[in-house]
Amino acid sequence: MIFAIEQINNNSSILPNVTLGYDITDTNLTNRHAMNSSLDYVNVHKFAFIDPSLNGTCAILPKEQLAPVVAVVGTGTSRSSILVSNLLEVEDIPLISYAATSDELSSSAYPSFFRTVPPDRFQSKVMSDIAKHFHWTYVAAVAADDAYGRSGIDFFRKQSKLQGICIAYNNIFPINDERDAKIKTIIEELKQMENVGVIVLYCDSTSALSVLREAKSQKLEGRIWIASEAWGNNDAVIHKKELQPVLNGMLGVVFTDMTVPSYKRYLLSRTSLYRSNPWWRVFWEDQYGCTFNVTLSTSSNKALCSDNLKVTEDIFDKKLYDSKTTYVINAVYAIAHALDAIFKCKFPSTGHCPQTKPFVETRDVLEYLKKVNFSTETSRVFFDENGDSLATYSIINYRVDKDTGGRVETVGTWEAQRLNLNSSAIVWNNGMTGKIPRSVCSETCKPGFRQTEEMNCCWQCIKCSQDTVSSKHGARNCTPCPADYISNEKRTKCHAIPVERILWGDSIGIMITFFACLGVVATALVGAVFIWQNNTPIVKASNRELSYLFLFSIGMTYLWALINLAEPSDFICPVTEAWFYVFYTIAVVVLGVKTKRIVHLFEHRVPRSELSKGFIEKRKHILIIIGILGSDVLILVIWFLLDPPHPEIDKSVRTSYYLGCKVTSNVAGSFCHYLLIAILVTMSFVCCYFAFKSRKLPHNFNEGKFIAFALYVLVISWVTFYPVSLTIRGKFTVVVSGSSSIISASGLLVCIFVPKMYIILLHPEKNTVAYMKSQISNHTFRQSTADRNSRHKSCPPDSVPSVHGSATTSTPADTPRYRESPKLSHPGDLESKTIQIGLEKAKCPKDKNAVYLEVQKKLEQHGIIKTVAAITDKLKKLRAKYKDVKDGAKKSGNSRKPWKFMEQMDMIFKDNPTINPTHLWDSSSSDHHRELDNESSLENDNSSELNSEKGSDVVPDDSSSERKRSKYITGATPKSSKKTKLEKSIETVCLSLRESSEAEMKRFEEMEEKRHDRELKFRLEMRREEREHELRVLQMIMQTRGCNSQWTTPGQQESEYCVGGQTYYHL
Repeated sequence: MIFAIEQINNNSSILPNVTLGYDITDTNLTNRHAMNSSLDYVNVHKFAFIDPSLNGTCAILPKEQLAPVVAVVGTGTSRSSILVSNLLEVEDIPLISYAATSDELSSSAYPSFFRTVPPDRFQSKVMSDIAKHFHWTYVAAVAADDAYGRSGIDFFRKQSKLQGICIAYNNIFPINDERDAKIKTIIEELKQMENVGVIVLYCDSTSALSVLREAKSQKLEGRIWIASEAWGNNDAVIHKKELQPVLNGMLGVVFTDMTVPSYKRYLLSRTSLYRSNPWWRVFWEDQYGCTFNVTLSTSSNKALCSDNLKVTEDIFDKKLYDSKTTYVINAVYAIAHALDAIFKCKFPSTGHCPQTKPFVETRDVLEYLKKVNFSTETSRVFFDENGDSLATYSIINYRVDKDTGGRVETVGTWEAQRLNLNSSAIVWNNGMTGKIPRSVCSETCKPGFRQTEEMNCCWQCIKCSQDTVSSKHGARNCTPCPADYISNEKRTKCHAIPVERILWGDSIGIMITFFACLGVVATALVGAVFIWQNNTPIVKASNRELSYLFLFSIGMTYLWALINLAEPSDFICPVTEAWFYVFYTIAVVVLGVKTKRIVHLFEHRVPRSELSKGFIEKRKHILIIIGILGSDVLILVIWFLLDPPHPEIDKSVRTSYYLGCKVTSNVAGSFCHYLLIAILVTMSFVCCYFAFKSRKLPHNFNEGKFIAFALYVLVISWVTFYPVSLTIRGKFTVVVSGSSSIISASGLLVCIFVPKMYIILLHPEKNTVAYMKSQISNHTFRQSTADRNSRHKSCPPDSVPSVHGSATTSTPADTPRYRESPKLSHPGDLESKTIQIGLEKAKCPKDKNAVYLEVQKKLEQHGIIKTVAAITDKLKKLRAKYKDVKDGAKKSGNSRKPWKFMEQMDMIFKDNPTINPTHLWDSSSSDHHRELDNESSLENDNSSELNSEKGSDVVPDDSSSERKRSKYITGATPKSSKKTKLEKSIETVCLSLRESSEAEMKRFEEMEEKRHDRELKFRLEMRREEREHELRVLQMIMQTRGCNSQWTTPGQQESEYCVGGQTYYHL
């Protein structure tokens, strides 16, 4: 400071005729001393000055007679600078610090504070740049609990966050007596974090020694320490030999070495004669081990210091050089330049020159300091709006040298917000210069991935999603691709989305082309065979004109699959839609006409109505097809005029666009499109209906059945095509449409024409008029017989008595009159067949309650039961008793004594007893009436008799029936004259059933008498139907030969002739 003041006073270009003075005090790096000195400066301005020359007496001088302090240079720490700045601000005295780096002093709360040293925020920025340079993403931060440590570590966290560096551990320690205990805990916690390889330490040199010694004590080695400027190149730290294992490889951020050459020359020229202040005297004595005190020299045997002692280069580097020296000189020069501007009245802020007499106002000095801007021998000096100056730093590296011990070397600089680092010159804690230590929780993610942070600043590498990319290592986010672009497989870059369509040379295109061409060739071959066999019955019966038109539509359907492979254009898109609806409509309408014609041939009797003849005559077929096809063409024309299909790029699939045809764009086009679909679908279902009706008709070798199969295939292919085509997008639309077209066309070709080709080529003997006559004749006779049998059904089968005179519960298959009629090759065979008559049973049996009425009468005669309800109740009780005995017999087996009434109960209830046992109405039950009171005979004889009666289906003759009736009436006299109530009930029921059976036998005999009359009527009806059958056979033969019909008056003779397509029959 004295050097700078003397330089200014000796320089006539700055402050001419003005001499600067100074008042230097030692604060001893304590806040108390700093505040005491500052208070004196304030008092001079505020009150008065005590003149020390008055030998201790108090003399108060007026303020105007004093020369007040205009600015203060200091202090050496941020803590004391904060206190002093607040005190000096009372009188607007500016404070310019050469060492206070806390960012807290950059706030607007300290408007009178300036500094020539860079603030800590730039130092923190340098530290984060170093960590980013070496890819240290997982670091620890430790600081002292003071203004310097707190502000430094806070800015380091902020800068690290911006740089993508995670603070794995962050802690502070106090600067009081509890410091050592807290430091011990911090080192213990850091030792547990093995992934943390870098530790940032923000504190002064004294606290740094405590931390490093504790790390040495706990053997926390192999870590990289990043030192702040307060202790990075401090001799008290770096020259400690015991700390070398811990400090080896340390990186420090220190102020740039800016030694002022003139100041160095000034010091090197000093001799021991220069003792202008007490500090020089102490310096010479300490440096050379001598004394200037003669008395002390005699008593302590110390040599007297000579006057020729000098400052050498070594002494300058080790004792006198300090990196902050330049900042002190710059501070003094800044004050001088501000005063020079005031005295020279430069850039006055108020429009008039500031006051200079009797003294300079401190507030003017404060304002002019904000505007200083000058250059020195080492740097340029100016202050920003926060009072901070330009920041430059040097990066040092601590290394262990076997010869010289520990020392530091400069390996980089930080200027103008840029880090310049020579990584190859750094010696790491492993003693190597090339291998950079790692300090990461997880490895940096590669391009194409993004990092997802988790607890404790670790992350996972997640691959970028579709259409997003990351092109650098350690990316936190994936960037979306622009419109019409998509990411590559590695997710590292975007490329344009390709526009695709199925080409002829693609594998799918080749397959569709192959099968479509194969179908066209097959269709042509079938057409050729039909032309070759044009006059054969099977071709004539197929309606040759319709068959050829149908083959043409099938061939065009195959070609539609090929049209779908063409590149969409304004011409191809309408042609594709028109092709589909025109030729599919032709195919469906032809099938509909053929099936309706077959149904009319077999279901309508001659003479036919005009409507029926319309489906038979050939000229009407073409008119029907033209009419339906014309409506389709009209709708297509309207559609193409209002909303024609056009090519469009389908962007629904992100991975690839598809060039296809957009069918409709507005409501009108959609209406026409769906109307065509509705017409086609409706026609298909109508054809399916007629095909289903004709599936069993024998016309042209069961052509109706094969048409039904073809339509089923066609409808199924459409049911598959339309939902899929409306839901899927892209090139698979062509695959679905082409495949469904080939499948439907193949179904029509195979089902309709392959059976005919089979007959024509492999069985020509069936392609004759005689064979077709026999097929039609057999079918017509079977149909006539089935119709005749259905007209004779009159009564439900479960209530009609059998021909044997007993009521049955058999199914229709078990009843003779419902058995299927025999398949006769000719109607005349009916004469040789026995007519099975259940048909003559036209009269149904009486009501089932008649059984109970007869039982009621019989029980009433015996004085037992009177009402029908009571009869039902009695039968319930008998049945319950019967089931109980029967179930008990099953459980106990042969050990139980047989019940004497078991046979009778079996006879009454049989195997499935019910409350209303209609099977009691059976004449066989009377066979056992005579055994009711004979227990022994019940046990021995009844079982065999019952079984024989149940197995008989033959009606007994009159003599046998008469003998049985006589036997039952006389009956055997019971052995016991006294009967139980149960025995009486059973006897009465059986007697009632016997009498009912006898009455039924009489009714059966009456019915037999009427049977012969009905049989005669039946034969007459059969003759009439035979005649009708012959007429229908002739009609089928006529149609097979390709002629239309004209009937003449029936006669005794028969002849036929065919002229001009008309066949005339004379019967």
